[in-house]
Amino acid sequence: METGLGETPSANRPKIIIIGRRNAGKSSFINALSNQNIAIVSDTPGTTADPVYKPMEILPIGPVTIVDTAGLDDKGKLGKLRVEKTFDAINSANFVFLVVSAETGFSNWEKKTVEYLGNKKIPFVCVINKIDLNSKKISIPDYLNDKIIFYVSSATKKGISEIKDKLGSVFPKIKEKFIVSDLIKGGDVVVLVVPIDLSAPKGRLILPQVQTIREILDSDAVAVVSKERELRYALDNLKNPPKLVITDSQAIMKVAADVPESVPLTTFSVLFARYKGDLDYLISGLSALEKLKDNDKIIIIEACSHHQQADDLGRVKIPRWLSNFTGKKLQFDFFSGKEPPKNLKNYKLGIHCGGCMLNQKEMETRMDLLKLQKIPVVNYGIIISYVHNAFPRVLKPFGF
Repeated sequence: METGLGETPSANRPKIIIIGRRNAGKSSFINALSNQNIAIVSDTPGTTADPVYKPMEILPIGPVTIVDTAGLDDKGKLGKLRVEKTFDAINSANFVFLVVSAETGFSNWEKKTVEYLGNKKIPFVCVINKIDLNSKKISIPDYLNDKIIFYVSSATKKGISEIKDKLGSVFPKIKEKFIVSDLIKGGDVVVLVVPIDLSAPKGRLILPQVQTIREILDSDAVAVVSKERELRYALDNLKNPPKLVITDSQAIMKVAADVPESVPLTTFSVLFARYKGDLDYLISGLSALEKLKDNDKIIIIEACSHHQQADDLGRVKIPRWLSNFTGKKLQFDFFSGKEPPKNLKNYKLGIHCGGCMLNQKEMETRMDLLKLQKIPVVNYGIIISYVHNAFPRVLKPFGF
């Protein structure tokens, strides 16, 4: 996990992206906004290369991730790659600050960027920075006539308090989605099945398990945690059947055998497909399995890098299970990282991880990219449950 004890996980933080040309004062603006020296400030153009992610608190929004980016006008081969990284970051943004230097004013770079933000429907405000260095009135282009514009000096902090005062009213409302609390009520017992094997992190639970337990407790319900081998014993010792059983996808076969049909059952991965992505779209991706042929290419997409185990879920088990299920000689490629893969046109199916380290906007961006390229996609939990004949049981708790 990339946060310390007591911190909000990055997957629960909205992303605020700071963009602008080189030397517009993006880094100094971040420092002024946060009242901390968290970004490197330099007069040398191109100081910020790859996007820099900084978790912080901004009232009244709360925990957010601020992202400092390379200049939109960066030059050369490396500069082009940096700009691509900047736009990858923009695509995952909940909100954008477009920073313009009062010394240079507006250019075609800002115009093209505003058009891009409009096409992507990404909310933003414009910040004219360095007003202490230019007392002349800045000419505002027509394409920004209906946009909110702030005038600030990051050096003197002038105008920063106004941004903080108004940020709550201009920041987009994020639709509240639930992991499990809409399926349960106070007093309900929820059993969570958590295998402890070689892939389990030593000394802790993984983030989806922690988040699910927390939401159960916030709902005034009772969380009972068991390994798969002790599940039947746990169920037999409950006075009444649980309201819901949630299992790690890899244990679905044993758990489905131990949990009576009358007890609702699902997986962490299916819960998070609904919580962060588009569950209907991911389910529809299963139709591609019937069309797979020998030598078809499948891409398995992971949101973060991790140390590969000998029997790795995404790189070993799922390819083996899918090949056995379809009876086809399939080709598998693998992708991991924060930025989604660009060109997917040669793939017949995408299989995405649960996305525990992505926020809702990032997962939605990935799903939109796959939809645009007309690539059917499922996630780990859905494909695992399907090939092990646990469908449609794991979907029943959601009314399917």
